[in-house]
Amino acid sequence: MTALAPYSTAQHDAQLQRWRDGSLPIESLLAMLVQWRGQQPAHTPAPRLNADLIEIGVRTGAFDCALSYLQATDVAGLPDYALPPLIRAARGTRRTDLQGAAVRTWKQRQPAAWEPAMREAQWLIDAVDTQAARIALNALAQRPDASSRAHRIEVLELEGALAEAQGEPLLALLRYRELLALEPDHAYARQFEIDTLARQRGATLALNQAQAWHLKDSAQVSALALARLKADTLAYRYRDALAQRDNEAGIERFAALDSVIANDDQMLQQLTQQLAQAPASDTAAWQSLIANVRADTLAALSARGHHDQVLRRYEAWRADLPPLPDHGLAAAAGAYTWVRRSDLAIPLYEQVIKNSGDDSLNDNSLSLVYAYVDTARFDDAEALLRRMAEDTPPYVRRAARRGQPNEDFEGLQTLRANIDLAMDQYPAGERQFNQLADNAPLNSEFQLGQARTSQLRERPHAALVMMERIRTDHPESTNVQLAYADMLLDHAEFAAAREQLESLEKLYPENGRVRRLRERYDLRVAARLEVRGGADKDGGTLANRERGLEMRLYSPIIGDNYRLFARHVRQHATLDATKPSMFRSGVGVLYERGPYWVQGEAHRESLRHHSGLEISAAWRISDPWRLRAHLDTFSLDTPWRARVQGVRMSAADMGVSWIPNEARRLDLNLSHGRFTDGNRRNDVTGVWHERWFIRPAWQLATTTELSTGHNERQSVSYFSPRTYHSEQLWARAQWLSWKLDQRRLVQVLEAGGGSYWQEGYGAHPLYGVRYSHEWELGRGISLFYGLSWIRRPYDGVGEIKRAVFFGLSAPLL
Repeated sequence: MTALAPYSTAQHDAQLQRWRDGSLPIESLLAMLVQWRGQQPAHTPAPRLNADLIEIGVRTGAFDCALSYLQATDVAGLPDYALPPLIRAARGTRRTDLQGAAVRTWKQRQPAAWEPAMREAQWLIDAVDTQAARIALNALAQRPDASSRAHRIEVLELEGALAEAQGEPLLALLRYRELLALEPDHAYARQFEIDTLARQRGATLALNQAQAWHLKDSAQVSALALARLKADTLAYRYRDALAQRDNEAGIERFAALDSVIANDDQMLQQLTQQLAQAPASDTAAWQSLIANVRADTLAALSARGHHDQVLRRYEAWRADLPPLPDHGLAAAAGAYTWVRRSDLAIPLYEQVIKNSGDDSLNDNSLSLVYAYVDTARFDDAEALLRRMAEDTPPYVRRAARRGQPNEDFEGLQTLRANIDLAMDQYPAGERQFNQLADNAPLNSEFQLGQARTSQLRERPHAALVMMERIRTDHPESTNVQLAYADMLLDHAEFAAAREQLESLEKLYPENGRVRRLRERYDLRVAARLEVRGGADKDGGTLANRERGLEMRLYSPIIGDNYRLFARHVRQHATLDATKPSMFRSGVGVLYERGPYWVQGEAHRESLRHHSGLEISAAWRISDPWRLRAHLDTFSLDTPWRARVQGVRMSAADMGVSWIPNEARRLDLNLSHGRFTDGNRRNDVTGVWHERWFIRPAWQLATTTELSTGHNERQSVSYFSPRTYHSEQLWARAQWLSWKLDQRRLVQVLEAGGGSYWQEGYGAHPLYGVRYSHEWELGRGISLFYGLSWIRRPYDGVGEIKRAVFFGLSAPLL
């Protein structure tokens, strides 16, 4: 490559002539000018070199290059021909200092000319000096030569630009429409009209305008701009469809939303075809538009309650670039929450909040808090609540009047109370809701919180009375009707719950809470299988070994209150050299409604082929007081050593419980056993259960038990002490080891001991330990299993009992 000759006027003129002759490309000329300018001392004015560098740089679109060596002080030395391109380059690079210097220099040289005066007004608008721009523009419009068509067009352009700078889009639209009357093909004015109509919810009108211009001249409105307007129109239709869904009743309210979803699908197909035909320079813009329409589609499907479709589409689109906008991610996160995969929803909500930079109270942050709780990430939930609290003061910081309450603060307090309830912090949640309700006695959400808290705190009757009052005060509230149906289900008022649910389903079939309530109702009234079993090895006083299995199969609810059931029990034992077995099968009926629960069973056992009857009943007299009773003509608690001798025991039990709240319970139970060999057994047992520490992930409770009993006969083949009593204290610690929505694993460790006193043998220690896993597997399925080790005395001799046990309860849907 030939080295560039040093700069001289002759070289300058020669290279310009070569460019004019066409023998030197303009890019090469620009490179020469830049290199020559770089060879000059830093503060050398070099007006001609600067002028041609500006002109050639602007001709090639290299605005930064054109201005790279120019200072504002150099402008005064530039020739006139360099001033217009300098202004163009300065505007393109937002260098209002150079733009102003060029305008002032031009006006000084040509004070009466139109062009410098027009450029002055333009510069003041660009510099957002709207007051000075208004003065300059008024002076321009009053000039004698302002009446010509060309000058009138320029004045209207500046009037529109000034209105934009002042934040007056409708005024700007008015000025640009005046401009379009003079110059119908003015591209910027036409595009501004379309965009402004779209922003002002005139999306359909804007689209019609754009389509008309596109048909007339595709260069006026490109296919990409037209597609964007179509997407905006669908977005506005989606908002209107949401309003129709929320404000109207019946299935017809979904017509607009279904239409939007269908139109979104059609548009996605069209966009895919247009992307394939688009020039490479527009590919990124088309892909961005497709991503936005996809996000709109996910949001519409979510609003319609089609969460399965949301997830199918999201899984298909998630790897495409560019990524989905935030409202699409939020819709997918909501769908994951619906299918009880909060672990997959969390990263999406976190990404949305990170992108927005807003972790104040809003739908996304609220949903993220609940998702953290549903995955046992309690510390993360608390941290997010603290950040939300920092951004949500009780009073608006910069309000028009001092002391204006912040509406979001109340919402945050409600969220805090609900999260306390979700984390088993019932007293704290109750205090929060009571305070909120005191401040706003007519607020239905606060009243519902109080009713729900009463239900959780073992005050079901008070909760139902409160709910009836709320329902009377707010008959049109969907949330109240849902909460009422939910509470009826908790109270085993199946007929009323079913009627309420069916009414809600007719009005709000897509509502997530209605669908959840239907799922819960179906699980509650479904057929159910319950299995209990275990095996143990003992010292021999009662038995050497025992194992057993009990199965109950309940029918679905019949007539809203009844169930039929079948029961089968298998028990096996090792008694020294013998291994007796006993099977017992029975059928029965269960009645359950409100505070009443009654179950009766007719059964027959295989060991001696005896038939019998078992009846159980429970009655919730009031919120704290419960009564229960049980009668079995052939008790399964009959000692094995009595059974093999043909001795049966019938048992009757009565009990009363006092339950002031969820953390405390006191039971008193009286039992009477009548053996066929003439023996009589009477027992009295008192139990105090207290939960001392309740945290989201762990709890600590104790059970204190005092019991005493008496057997009339001792000359029998089974263990039958005349008089005995025991005092025991057991501690239970449980850890929430894993949680995913409705599924959870709790590890339980119980340990304790006490004293057992037996007439004739005195008092001896009793102690043991028990470890178990308790699973909730979702959809009403629960499972537990574990092992235990207990040492207790019989006739003054301690025996160790080792046992394993398990249980399963599952609906049959």
